[in-house]
Amino acid sequence: MLVCMQGFEYEICYNISDIIKATKNLVRISSIHNQKIFLSFLESAQKSNGKPLSEIWQETMNQKREECYFLKDDFEIISQFGSVLGCGNVDTQAKNIAILKERISKQILNLKTKSEKSGNLPAKIGIYAGLVVIVTIF
Repeated sequence: MLVCMQGFEYEICYNISDIIKATKNLVRISSIHNQKIFLSFLESAQKSNGKPLSEIWQETMNQKREECYFLKDDFEIISQFGSVLGCGNVDTQAKNIAILKERISKQILNLKTKSEKSGNLPAKIGIYAGLVVIVTIF
């Protein structure tokens, strides 16, 4: 998702794309799960007849939530991202995207830390099991 946020930031701030065009460009670089979300969003946005993009995004997320695996925090970040779509000027959207990118980076760091902690668990269990066997034998 971090790649998607970076892509949106580039498209909106530097390429000066509208949200629809930016989303079309992001479909190409996204993972298969994110592609499903973006494609569904695009389809709904093109049929919306002036409905706010933030509402379309929330509806899309609610429809696709069960199809894609998201932690609660992931879903909150993605939903917050959608709430700012098309709102404000380029600078405001860039600031919001930067905040969301920071939250995603922190979440990635937290997940890496948890993974490292639990990654040592099998080795520790093996050592303790070996010590129990040695103590039991002697």
